[in-house]
Amino acid sequence: MSEEKEQTIKLDELGDALNEIEKLSSEEKIQLLNDFIGGFEKWSQLNEDCRMHVAQFLDYKSMCNLERCSKQDQKTVKDAPIRIFSLEIAESDNEFMHDDVKIFIKFGFTECHYELLFSQYRDNVQRISRVEAGNWANGETVIVESSDYYQEAVN
Repeated sequence: MSEEKEQTIKLDELGDALNEIEKLSSEEKIQLLNDFIGGFEKWSQLNEDCRMHVAQFLDYKSMCNLERCSKQDQKTVKDAPIRIFSLEIAESDNEFMHDDVKIFIKFGFTECHYELLFSQYRDNVQRISRVEAGNWANGETVIVESSDYYQEAVN
């Protein structure tokens, strides 16, 4: 009579394995996950929770690129948490310049930062975005149909 042994994982071994994974850098975690799921050619076969977990480790630019791929990817990116390293909001109320709100966002310690400037532009709001410090004239400008630049900055 042969005895069949069940494959078991001891809890201390699982804990050790998880601790080792936690020590990895984000890039190493992504590579490990990529190896486990068989590469991104199988991306569409993953359930929404797995896709969202992967998306949260992407940098901001990669998340923006992913959200353009399909409606499902757009939903994944929209629902995935964004890791923000720092956020600063500065309000300018000066009689020589337009009243405006500047928002500085940094997604990682070493990553470049994004800046958004919201100001009143006639009956609407002007939103200018740029990467790093530079000339606002070189930023991307969008006119938002709204009468409250402060509320648009909060949104």
